[in-house]
Amino acid sequence: MVSSAGSSLEIRTPPDGTLLSSMLYEGLLRIKSVCAAGLAKECLKENLSNIIARNKVSFQFTGNDIKYVKFKELNNDFIDFLFNNIYVLDLRIQVELVKEKSKVKVRVGSSTPSRARREYSFQIMKADRYKGISSIDLQTIDEEITTYADMNGLLVFFYGLASSYITTSIAKDAVNYYFLFFDVETLLEDVLRGDPSMWFNIKDRAASTIRDAIEALGGFNDEVITLVVLLDAYVLEALKNQNVSNVGFRLVEVRREGQTYKIYADIPISIYVNQKIYEDARLVNELSEVLKVLLRHAGRFVGGIDRYGDGYHAFKAIRYLYNYVVSGNPTHLASMYREVHEAHEIARSKEAPHAGEYLRCFLKRRIGGY
Repeated sequence: MVSSAGSSLEIRTPPDGTLLSSMLYEGLLRIKSVCAAGLAKECLKENLSNIIARNKVSFQFTGNDIKYVKFKELNNDFIDFLFNNIYVLDLRIQVELVKEKSKVKVRVGSSTPSRARREYSFQIMKADRYKGISSIDLQTIDEEITTYADMNGLLVFFYGLASSYITTSIAKDAVNYYFLFFDVETLLEDVLRGDPSMWFNIKDRAASTIRDAIEALGGFNDEVITLVVLLDAYVLEALKNQNVSNVGFRLVEVRREGQTYKIYADIPISIYVNQKIYEDARLVNELSEVLKVLLRHAGRFVGGIDRYGDGYHAFKAIRYLYNYVVSGNPTHLASMYREVHEAHEIARSKEAPHAGEYLRCFLKRRIGGY
């Protein structure tokens, strides 16, 4: 449960690994970090608009979402719709499985009774149904359960969506959305007990790093995404300054397919500050610079436009770099350099204008020094 003294701000359900729970806890924590001094509509509305603008949120509604609320995307018009329909601001959010007549549903919202209470079911809130929500007591083991939320529940949920949003990528007919959350263990052990603003400084930086990697690569690769976070000097330094030994994130890929959203990937990313490689800050910084160079050229291979053929070797070099960082085995670093050398030779022989960039990947110290 998240709470704030002197205010009505809490989630009355323990966190779990579902997208719904992750969005709600992200939303409550973000609200706590920006409006803890006073839960006024003005503060909440202004900061939600700021978050959407800062994160460059591009999230499209689909299916009956558009039919019922008349909005095609999460923008300032939708924010106006939310706040214009919140008559009693009560962010004591409950998530409960209820049965009304013959219909079973998940209800998300405040406990404050209201004659004007309306509930909405957005497609993105139903993504967890593909994992299954069941209750023996209500005999819903084989049923597909729909989630409904009142305006207070929607406010917290979409605060979480905007806060956790990383970027959007379009591949063929699929639209992919990426979100970053704290994992459940980090949430329970650290974030909920500490200063959410401090933790968001770390997570927001990791999200920015992931966004840059997805855009540079032109797609999603879990090893690449993990690697850019593991080599982010700002994140590492922030963790050390706060005496935090480890932190866990979850990167979630949600795909819009037709009239629905499906969870396609849920990638854990864990940083252990006491890992041996982090004893050498200079090495970490140099490897981070190597990765930036390789990403630019590997992106051409991933995108199918590897004109000179060096992008394939740049991509292989990243794979070896990942293996080195997670294992500490120097043979993987040597293999990385072989691929970098091969990429440089191919690019140089074909007079590629970027051939010289690979020379920046050779560190000042000899491989044997690691």
